[in-house]
Parts: sequence; structure tokens; C-alpha cells
Amino acid sequence: MKIMKEMKIMKKMKEMKEMRWMKIVGMKKLLFSLFSFSSIFSFLPFSFAQVGQYAEIRGRVQLENSVEVKLFAVENGAVQLMSTTQTGPNGSYGFLFVPATGGFYTMEINRREFLLYLQAGDKANLDILNDGRAVLIGDNTKENNELYKWQEASEVIRTKALVMDGNISTFEDFFPEFEELAEKTESIKQSINSGNPEFDNLLRTKMDYDMDEWFLSFLYSPRTKHPEKSDQIPYYNTILSEKKFASDDVLRFPGGIRTLRLYLMFNRMQNETANLPVSYDLTYISHPVLKSEYVLTVMKGLKSYDKYEEYTRLYGDYLLTPEQKKQAKVIGSKLYQATQGKAAADFSYPDPEGTVHSLSEYQGSVIVVDVWATWCGPCRKQFPFLKKLEKKLQGKDVVFIGISIDDEKDKQKWKSMIQSEALPGLQLFAGKKDSKITIDYKINAIPRYLVFDKKGNLVSDHAPRPDSSDLEEMLEKELAK
Repeated sequence: MKIMKEMKIMKKMKEMKEMRWMKIVGMKKLLFSLFSFSSIFSFLPFSFAQVGQYAEIRGRVQLENSVEVKLFAVENGAVQLMSTTQTGPNGSYGFLFVPATGGFYTMEINRREFLLYLQAGDKANLDILNDGRAVLIGDNTKENNELYKWQEASEVIRTKALVMDGNISTFEDFFPEFEELAEKTESIKQSINSGNPEFDNLLRTKMDYDMDEWFLSFLYSPRTKHPEKSDQIPYYNTILSEKKFASDDVLRFPGGIRTLRLYLMFNRMQNETANLPVSYDLTYISHPVLKSEYVLTVMKGLKSYDKYEEYTRLYGDYLLTPEQKKQAKVIGSKLYQATQGKAAADFSYPDPEGTVHSLSEYQGSVIVVDVWATWCGPCRKQFPFLKKLEKKLQGKDVVFIGISIDDEKDKQKWKSMIQSEALPGLQLFAGKKDSKITIDYKINAIPRYLVFDKKGNLVSDHAPRPDSSDLEEMLEKELAK
């Protein structure tokens, strides 16, 4: 059986013999870059069990010079880079990868995007002509043959809407051509028949979103002439409808999030509500996943930590999944700069009984935060000094907060250590999976001590350890203010 699998691999490599540059890409990571097929058998680190699961893309770029070719997967309405390669001397390029699921993938060449639909075992042969157009060559799946009927029919409109290089189109030529394509769209939809009903319905849905995206992209891109209200065509009245916000289908397409934002921009422009808050947009989006992805996208565009905190307070509850919440924390971490005298980044964690406490609750007192874990020997060595310091400052306006970053599985161990060590102050559990404090304050080693003043500002995010008299002096200085 193993010999037969090896023979299959050798046959595949023989088929690709003419290719000068191919990337072998795993589901999430690059496996190896190939310059010659002699290196395939020596260095190709994939399991023989995966033979037949790979999707293959190859073709030629008909440009004089070698160019970079990027491959992207679609995740939640946006593209994520999977791999990059260079074309060979004859313009050839290729990718071999295991698709996580059947879906759309894009390639970017010279700032132009080219779309394909791939499942495990599929092959796509796509040439890029010297005029920038893409054409299927040789054997391709029925799904991609149907996709490229639409791509070819919409080439002029798509290019005028999305490609700005040398593009001098205005609404005067765009609107008539757009209406002509709109008239053909229904008949193209009816002709779709790949033998894969799920794909056929998905492509029909994509065509509707495509038309809206191209129309709106054209309206909101720089032009020498823009339409007045009297120039509007009937298509304006078809763009906004409840059904477009009732499903998260748009997130299956490369420009999904962009399309969603274009819809909402169009709605604001039509209703002259440009200056209203994000909550106005959310009233038009009925699907909870669309709401959450939209909020996350808006947060990615924030420029200050103050705004991030405001948006987290107002819209944080719309974030549904752990991954979305994690992304939001990363956004906040990038915006927050732990600066002495500046407002502290807030956090909230449960105590052993499950009651949640926030740093901001204790504003008005000087606060000492000890970030520790049960497995940390140096942390435990500081416990006697910490207890001694708390006893010495008893009766003064100082709050001691311990933050554990143990794994969830060690939560009971944490509770037991609080009792056995008679740890002082308020003890909270952050856990590795939800340690906002470690992200915001760039904590990569423990023990770590932080001090905050009575106004809620950071005094030090690298405060002295309790075994040093410097920590007591820092606290007394803040108490005296």
C-alpha cells in the first residue's frame, strides 16, 4: 500500500515537471519551497496519508519579468495570506495545499486579484494574460468553469470598479454598461449547472453581492466626475434590503467585510446620517455573526486606546466567539502603551467564589498587583515578603490584588495555594486563555508587580519586588500625595 502511495506521488510530480516554482503549503503553514523536483523527494515533509487531499493550482503569468504570486484563503469575509512564490523563467507558478474546507481562494499578482473555488483533490489551471485577464486552460473543475463564465461576463465592470491603474471611467460610461450586465445576470444564474448544487447556489448568491460591491466601489472611488441625484439609475433602489443582512453568506466571499461596510456607508449617505455612532449601523444588521464581525472590523480601525476602551464598553457584548474576543484584546494591546502617569488598562477577573472584580473598582486607593502562578518558584519566594508588607501597611489606603495566570486545569490548585499560603488581599484568576493583563502590560515573565495611583494611573508596570524596600517606598510616596 505504501509503495502504491509513493508511486502516486511520483506520478503527480512527473505531471508537474515543467513547473519551475511551486510552493507546498499545509493547512496552516508553509511546508517547503521547491526550486527543482530533485528536492521534492528529499525534503517534502507531508504524510503519505494526505495523498489525494491536496488541491493544486498552476499556470503561467504572461509577463516579461518574474513576478510575485500570493495565495490567500478566505476567513470571515477577508483574505488571509497562505503563501507566496515567484514565477519561473517561463512565467510558471504553482501551489499545492490541503484545503481546510471547500471554498473560495484568491491569488494576487501585480495588485490584481484572481478567484478560484477549490476542494480537496481539485486541480485548477489558470493563466494570467499580459493584459491582466485570467483564463482557465486545460482541465479544470466544473465549479471553476461555471465561476469563470461569470468572471468573463463581468470582466469590464469588475475592472472599472476595482482597478484604478489608468482607469478614467466615470458614471457616464459605467452606468449603461452596468445596467447591461444587470440584465444578463439572471440568465447567467439560470444557466449555472456544475453538478454541485451547494456551489451553484453559493455562486448565485455571490453574483448578487458582486454586483452591489462593484457598483458601490465605483461610487466611492476617486473619479473625475461623480453622479448627482438626478443621474441615479434604478439600481440604487435595489441595493439595501433586509435579506442582505439576515444571513452571513457574504462572509464566505473574499470581499465580504468590505461589501458589508459599503452597504452601511451607502445607507448613511442616502439617509444623510454620516455622523451617527456605530449603533446606528447595527440596527440595520439582523444576523448576529455579521454584527460581531462588523464591530471587530470597526475596532481594527481605531487609533487610540481611549477609543478602544469606549468601543469595548459600548459594543464588546456583540463579540460572540473566543477568537473574536482574542482579536479584540490584541487590538487593544497594540493601542495601549503602558506609560507612567497615564490611565491604566482595566481588567476584570473572578475571585475563588466566582465574583468578578475590576481594577477600576478600586480607583481612589493605591493598588499593588502581583501577577503569579502556582508553578512559579520565584513567585512563591516573594509571598512572605508580600504578607509582611501588607501587614505593615494595614489601615492605609492600599489594595493588594493577586492575579493568577495558571492554566484552567490548575484552578483548584490555585484555590488551595491561596489557603495554604494565607495569601493577602484580593486573589483573582486570569488564566492563560483570558489573560488580558498579560497582553496589555506585555507580561512575558513572572513574578511581575504593577503599581497604580489613586487616580487610576499607572505608576510602574515593572515595580520592585516585595523583598526590596523600594516597593514600600514607592507605595508610601503615592499614599502621601
